[in-house]
Amino acid sequence: MASPAFPQDLMIEEALQVPDAVAVTSAPGDSDRLFIVRRTSGVYIAENGAVLSTPFLDVEAEAGGLQAFGVLDVAFHPNYAADGRFYVTYLDAQMDAHVAQYKRSAANPNVADPSTRVQILGPTRKSLQSHGWNDLWFGPDGMLYVAIGDDQANDVPSSNPAQDLSNFNGSIVRLDVDAPAPFIPSDNPFLGTPGVDERIFAYGLRQPFRTTFDPVTGHVFVSDVGNHDREEVSAVAFAELAGANFGWRCVEGTSCVDLSTGCPLGCADPNRVDPIHEYDHASGLCAVIGGPVYRGAAFPSLHGKYVFGDFCGRKVWSLRWDGSQAFDLVDHSAEMVAADGRTMGISVSFGTDHEGELYICDQQNGIVWKVVPRPPISTYCRTAANSFGDGARMGAIGSHHVGDASLTLTAEDAPPGTFGYFYYGAGQREVPLGNGYSCVDAAGSWFFRFTPPTVVTADGSTARPIDFGTAPAGAGPGRLTAGSTWYFQYWYRDPVSGGAGFSFSDGLRVTFAP
Repeated sequence: MASPAFPQDLMIEEALQVPDAVAVTSAPGDSDRLFIVRRTSGVYIAENGAVLSTPFLDVEAEAGGLQAFGVLDVAFHPNYAADGRFYVTYLDAQMDAHVAQYKRSAANPNVADPSTRVQILGPTRKSLQSHGWNDLWFGPDGMLYVAIGDDQANDVPSSNPAQDLSNFNGSIVRLDVDAPAPFIPSDNPFLGTPGVDERIFAYGLRQPFRTTFDPVTGHVFVSDVGNHDREEVSAVAFAELAGANFGWRCVEGTSCVDLSTGCPLGCADPNRVDPIHEYDHASGLCAVIGGPVYRGAAFPSLHGKYVFGDFCGRKVWSLRWDGSQAFDLVDHSAEMVAADGRTMGISVSFGTDHEGELYICDQQNGIVWKVVPRPPISTYCRTAANSFGDGARMGAIGSHHVGDASLTLTAEDAPPGTFGYFYYGAGQREVPLGNGYSCVDAAGSWFFRFTPPTVVTADGSTARPIDFGTAPAGAGPGRLTAGSTWYFQYWYRDPVSGGAGFSFSDGLRVTFAP
């Protein structure tokens, strides 16, 4: 069971404005820059909080004509710092899929040299824009891995390409880019097997998006987009990935689907890799989006957890995998709110920087968000103009530490001479009410009010110290204790503005510490 969706210590802040961003990553030996993949044009560099105007790699002429899929990922050779080699996967306007190698320019490290292009995989004609060659990554063995969809429409009962090893659709391909073409490693599991594409390393996948290798534990995580019913996340030790069968289309998740073609063992294959986590399409969910194993420093509680989401549901989750079971599943979706109240739109990809900190590509808003620690005291929600000014604003003086007992709630820019109440509840929202917005979630029609009311002074301000030794009226279990997070707002009478008779400040979020 997932932990309840309740804000913890994460929030998002806008890192970059990048339309069509589908991947964000860093390069080995480069601690100052981010590389952003734009689906319609190529790879860009972000430096000092801005995207350079000149693309690092421009393939817009080849891939820019597609409405849904074009350039999908970039991976850097482990020796990139010395030799400048990197790899991109893209679908061109003729529906041919490619993996190509390039080198950065010797004269300018901010641009690639297009004359260095080497075809590594493809061109291969596809029937679908989706189910693409979705992502690239280098394993600890120095080999390049390519996750490839099955290029199959939703239901074709007579076909099962993911179980057909004569082609690499629906598989993870392993390539030795330091060897001559066709770049097939000498220890690939199907090398020398008649009728089998020797580039296949693992198979039985529908639409893997994306694949992640955790160098700390040696686990590989594969998020595979389902068909009608199930989304799944699988994990396997890197040493066990060779020859692994993830089951599609004999099974979808752990459910038997179609045994008519290419499933000689039915659903009883003892060597099949079952998912460590699966979910259905309830509540509008539709497509799992794989992310990284978090190894940054900003969130100790998230360290070592696999992060993933859902394209349709605007979801972000994390879970732990100890090699035998998944646990500590947490829904972080309610935390994906910026300080100014903006929320994450449709997430299409996760990424990390050189320090392992987490980024989210928001396709809907054209923003690359960075996930950052939420300050213990921060504002959210909107206020509305009142008879005194642009609207009342919450604040606080003192410490969020309960032991200090020094926190004072403040409100400014309220109409002088009016009265109002500070109150708090267990959640946040933004709902029009009166002449303003109700910013505190009543969480079952209860909230806690500090009495008696306060009167706004001539300069438009009012304040109330919090008495941590005495519960406010009707508080019951709602004491302000260490470890709790509460949401505060100021309600006030303002009969002059809008005829509503009352209005609200914005909201204040406080996470209390010992």
